[in-house]
Amino acid sequence: MFNKIAHFPNIFKNKPILILDMDETLIHTYYNDNNDTTYNFYIRPGLFNFLNVLKKHYNICIFTAATKSYADSILDYIENNERGKYFIKRFYRDHLSYNTVINNGIEEKCFYKNIYTVINNIQNHLGINKTIIVDDLQQNITFNKNNAINIAPFYDNSNDKALFLLLPVLINFACNKNMDAKTLLDNNMTYLVGTGFFNKIEDNISDIYTFEDILI
Repeated sequence: MFNKIAHFPNIFKNKPILILDMDETLIHTYYNDNNDTTYNFYIRPGLFNFLNVLKKHYNICIFTAATKSYADSILDYIENNERGKYFIKRFYRDHLSYNTVINNGIEEKCFYKNIYTVINNIQNHLGINKTIIVDDLQQNITFNKNNAINIAPFYDNSNDKALFLLLPVLINFACNKNMDAKTLLDNNMTYLVGTGFFNKIEDNISDIYTFEDILI
């Protein structure tokens, strides 16, 4: 059974949807002992400016493959315990979709993030053509490639510039009402990939990713 979606009241009408992954996109978790019981995390440089600017232009949602309890502990910190400050909704591990595939003759489930899961749970939006998902994992966005930006994974690089580079691109997209997501990608991905902080989205998944592969 799916978890109830975390839903907050400050939904802006008639704005694009921005779907953000959490781990290795916005933050990177590291454990404080060998038992994986306590952890801390690094925040990607520029995150708070990125969110403060874009919340004016987008309905921002989190879509993470992590558990609700783990994700909320980090997201509540980012929002300073003011839920809805940046993220109007949060989607978790139990909201993943899957396709059944055959791998070496064995039927397996390939899990991914389906942007329609988000779109169908937001009342006021501009539709799929004005929806963008940003994620570091290729397998999470391949099924949404016309709406996806594959950001390079963040670990602890204090010189990471990905969010600074992405910010003006997303502002321009939000302000240009006639630009759809595919046009945004066609016009900007060569530049973004060239910076070294973003990856080209492949047409096909070369490997099978099971549920465990995409979890924290």
